[in-house]
Order: sequence, then C-alpha cells, then structure tokens
Amino acid sequence: MLRYELPVTFNGVLLNDFITPSFSTDTGMLPETSDSALSFAEGIGERFTRRKYGTRTIKIPYAMHNPTEAKRQSLIEALAVTEPKKLTVGRTPDRYYLAIPKNSEFTIGGFRTSGTLEFICYDGVSHSNDITTVTGQSGTDITVTNAGTAPTAPILTATMADDNGVVAWTNDAGGVLQFGANDEIDGVTKERSEQVYHYTFDSEPTDVTLNDGVVAYPLFNGSESMPNQQTGPFDYTRTPGTATPASVRTADMKWSGPSMSGKLPVNSAGKLNGNFQWVNRMKFSTTKNTTGRCEFNLTKGHEVVVSLLLYDNSRSTDMLMFEGTVNGQHLFLDNLPRSYYKNDEYDLVITKLRSQVTFRINRVTLGGGGVETRTVANFDASEIDGWTVWLT
Repeated sequence: MLRYELPVTFNGVLLNDFITPSFSTDTGMLPETSDSALSFAEGIGERFTRRKYGTRTIKIPYAMHNPTEAKRQSLIEALAVTEPKKLTVGRTPDRYYLAIPKNSEFTIGGFRTSGTLEFICYDGVSHSNDITTVTGQSGTDITVTNAGTAPTAPILTATMADDNGVVAWTNDAGGVLQFGANDEIDGVTKERSEQVYHYTFDSEPTDVTLNDGVVAYPLFNGSESMPNQQTGPFDYTRTPGTATPASVRTADMKWSGPSMSGKLPVNSAGKLNGNFQWVNRMKFSTTKNTTGRCEFNLTKGHEVVVSLLLYDNSRSTDMLMFEGTVNGQHLFLDNLPRSYYKNDEYDLVITKLRSQVTFRINRVTLGGGGVETRTVANFDASEIDGWTVWLT
C-alpha cells in the first residue's frame, strides 16, 4: 500500500493489497430515509409524523494496477461472505460499518483495471471502535451516556462477588433485563425443569396401576393379622376433574380404600436421584365422628423412600395430623389446628433439594399453609422410581 492511499479493510483483510481505493469513496452522510406524514382532507400540506432510517450504500471506486488473475481471485475471496462483516474506511479509522458486498463493476483497460465496489449496510449506522466503560455496584444507579447519534444498546457484564441464581438490570424507562432463574437457591446449580406426568382426572388415567402400590402403613397397628387393604375404584364423574374414592369400607377392613401408583423414569441426566417437586391437590372433609387417611409415597422398588401423610384417626375428636418420613426415619408429626386447616382444597407438596426435603400443606382457596423442612443424611443419593397415592 502506498503512503497516500485510502486504506480499506473488510472482514480483517486489507483490500489495498489488491486494489487502490479512491479518495472519492462515499460513505454517505445519512442512510436512506423514509418519512411518514398525515394528509388532511381539508387544509394545506401534510403533518410530519416520523422518519425511519434504512440501509446505507457505500461506494468505493478503485483501480487495480498490473491486474493479474491471482489478484482478481484474491479480491473475490476477500469479498465472498454470506453475512455482514466489519468494513473500515481509512478516513474514519475510529469506526466501522457492518456491511456486505453488492454487485461490483469492473473495467479492464490494458495494464489497469478500474471499478467500483458497493457495500450494503443494513443497519444504516457506523459503529465506534472505542468502547466507553462505566462501572458500578450491584443495586446502585449507573449513568450511561451515548456519545453517538443513533440509539444503541449497552454491553452489560457483571462480576459476581458470590453465587447468584439471577442477575437483572432495569432502566429509567421501566425496562427489565433478567438472566437466570429467580427461584434458584444460592449455592445450588439450577437444573432444567422436566415434567414427568400431569393428571387432570377428567377421565381415568391409562398408565397407572390400581390397588397395588407401595404403602407406608400396610398393617393396622403393625399387626400381621390385621392388614390394611388397597381396594375399590375411583369415581371420575361425581366431581369433574377429580378422582374420588368410591370403595365401601366395612368394619373388618381396618384402613381400606383405593390406591393409584405409577412408574417414574430417569431424568435427562440418566439419574433417579435428581431434585424434584411432587404436587398433589386434594379436597377433604372430616369431623370428630369420621376417620380417614391419605398417603402420598415416593418409592424405589418395593420400599417407601419419602412419605407424606394426612389423616384423622379419632372418632371422638375433630383432628388432622400431618406426618413425614424419609427412608423409614420419622421426621415429624404435627397436630394441625382445625381452626386454620378447615375442610377445603389443599396442595400436598414434597420437594427435594439435594439432601434437603420439604413437606408442605398449602391452602388453595384460603392461602397460606404449613411447611416442614429437614436435612436428611445421604438423602441426596436416594433413588426414586415410582409413586403411590392411597386414600382410605
């Protein structure tokens, strides 16, 4: 390249190695424009409403001295791109255009080839090579000044002093950029959510097993001579969208009623011991003269791994017991206050987060509820491949 040439670089290639760009190169003062205006049936003229900037065409006249086929091929290779690339024109080395070549003209005359390279810049603007950096602390205002003439988006980076599940920025116009998961707990890697099953009970599920589940209390008072029974059907027509126990209990059946169970596959990581949340919605009604028991069990083979129980086993007291076990270890037994836990709809929830297990009873219509959280040794390694719900 000669000392007084106009340097032009495209996609990292100095085009002056093949051509001599002309100083009459025109990058245009403004991109193409499209104005909108309102016309009035009566009156003179129009009312301007808005201007939209479009593409920009950059024309670079050039000469190729002592043209050879090798020079032409090298130039073609430098221009053969399938998407916009950086174009820098020497008179403004502090900025670049994102451009893609258009049709070019070639005129061959003896030992000199001349022509014009045309580039289309679809965003219509030039971009600064210099980046202005503004720093600040999390939770404080950061003032950003745009020194250019076109709207631009800032490049946001964050350096974490500790573990964070979510990072968010807001601007003075009410806009929000949020990355991560706002329900992620610090110190725990967020896992991709996978829904294993979801039943609405508009009709009987076809992929479940009835009355052959793994239960926490197979015996009445622990007596081998008095087994509790999984028996009877569910009714899906009495209350639409609900599986209602429809068995008839007799005095010699002890705890009895229908159960529903199913299999759980490995997660996307090929494991059976991942974190999970299991939610069951039920509606119950009990009084001091009635009894009933609900078991929500997560199982491995023929063993109960996690069990949430809700029951009333007294015919003389209006009571409601909330119980949780993990791997045969009894974690809690709460006598729930009936003034707060009335006969209504509830979500019964079991959540696992590594070695931490949480049992929840959430009031659906009234709001609130109760929670019991325990850390259980080696629970992180416990595998689960099935579930059972038993209503007696």
